[in-house]
Amino acid sequence: MRAVIQRVKRARVAVVSNLADSEKQDFTQAISIAQGIILPDTSSDHISDHINNDSGSSVATTASNPYLAKSVVEHPPEIEHSSGPLESNDQANIESTQQVSKIEDSGSENINEFSVNFHQKNDQKREQINSELSSENRLKNREIPQQLRIVGEIQKGLVILLGIHSSDNESVVHWLAEKIVSLRIFPNSEGKMNLGLEEIQGEVLVVSQFTLYGDCQKGRRPSFVTAAQPEIAKPLYRTFIEVIRSRGVYVAEGEFGADMQVELVNDGPVTLILEKNA
Repeated sequence: MRAVIQRVKRARVAVVSNLADSEKQDFTQAISIAQGIILPDTSSDHISDHINNDSGSSVATTASNPYLAKSVVEHPPEIEHSSGPLESNDQANIESTQQVSKIEDSGSENINEFSVNFHQKNDQKREQINSELSSENRLKNREIPQQLRIVGEIQKGLVILLGIHSSDNESVVHWLAEKIVSLRIFPNSEGKMNLGLEEIQGEVLVVSQFTLYGDCQKGRRPSFVTAAQPEIAKPLYRTFIEVIRSRGVYVAEGEFGADMQVELVNDGPVTLILEKNA
């Protein structure tokens, strides 16, 4: 059994999990909106919402929206002329037509100016995106972020990375756990390593680490054939934690066999390697 012991001021371990499919879709959509060019809504339904009012409100709406001005002036309200004197409704229709004609003149200028500005901004935005994102970092290849779930956290004490050999047994586990708790590796008032874990009321974070038995002597890929299989390692891992807890020490732990991230502030730094063979 092998253990890498690090004296820390604080530490925590988180389990890594990928986003659910629905969360991936939301993330992808958000990135698309952030990176893409959002075009104005000029659909017929959108326009009809603005012009299916009385003529007065239509003129007021189109005057403030150059997208709608052209649509309205192409279909001005029909005016019925009478052979007799103009009535009040006819006069109102003529005035409305005159207002629409004015909008056509100003609206066309606004549309042209807006179109030029819009396409210039469009081109600038596309150039900015292309310069910032290389081909391999585009949206379709962008890594989906991962969620981190904190499962263990300690303050002053020890972080123990524990590797279990295929030949390990409970006697080895008990020896190593007791040894670690009794080690005097914390400084006293004079700055000398003379205090144990119990004396400083320290805490322990235990993380399973089968890669401690990675053999790198041959080739470029580590071999882990001597590491214990999960059905053997997990019970011994649980026993190791319970032995330390039986000494009255608070023990936080990672999640056996999970993809984890460990964050710590090494104190000293002080890092030791302990090993006990069966």
